[in-house]
Amino acid sequence: AAEASCFAAFRSGEIWLDTDGNPIDAHGGGFLLDGGVYYWYGSARNGMSPPCCLDRGVNLYTSTDLYSWTHRGLVLHAFNSSTDNGLSLERPKVIRCTGTGQYVMWVRGSAL
Repeated sequence: AAEASCFAAFRSGEIWLDTDGNPIDAHGGGFLLDGGVYYWYGSARNGMSPPCCLDRGVNLYTSTDLYSWTHRGLVLHAFNSSTDNGLSLERPKVIRCTGTGQYVMWVRGSAL
C-alpha cells in the first residue's frame, strides 16, 4: 500500500517527523532504492547522552516519496564487548548482491 504523504516540501531547520509523528532517528544515514521503495538506514541516537558518541544500533525507515518516512525498527543492535564499553555504529550502508539477491550491511564501528 502506498504511504500517505505527510509533507509537500522539505522545511530546513524543522524537526523531521516520521509517519507516526516521532522525530526521525537515523543519523549519518545511508540510502538504498529498491523496487520503488527508498530505504534509509541510520544510527539510532535520539535520547542518548551525549548523542554524538552513543547509539542503540541502526534504525530503518522506508518511503515511496522521500517526504514521508515509516519507521520499520532497529535492524542492527549496538555491539557490546566483555567490558561493556560497546561500539558506536556509524555511516551504515546496504547493497543488494545481484548474485544471491541477499542484502549486505556494513557500518563503521568505533570503540567508546
